[in-house]
Amino acid sequence: MIKFFVTIEETVSKTFEVIAENENQAKEIAMNNYNSGKFVLTPGELTQKQIQVSDDNNTLINWEEF
Repeated sequence: MIKFFVTIEETVSKTFEVIAENENQAKEIAMNNYNSGKFVLTPGELTQKQIQVSDDNNTLINWEEF
């Protein structure tokens, strides 16, 4: 038996409404809200999931969508 390390990565998205004077301000408000926990992506919408496997020698198998 060989030990493997399996990494699963998910990409989740959610749209939030922000009132701002311009695009940069909207982005800044959104980042501040995200960092402070006001904007939370869970459950959100799963847009992508992928998997990668490596062994004890750190030999990696490319990321693969599943």
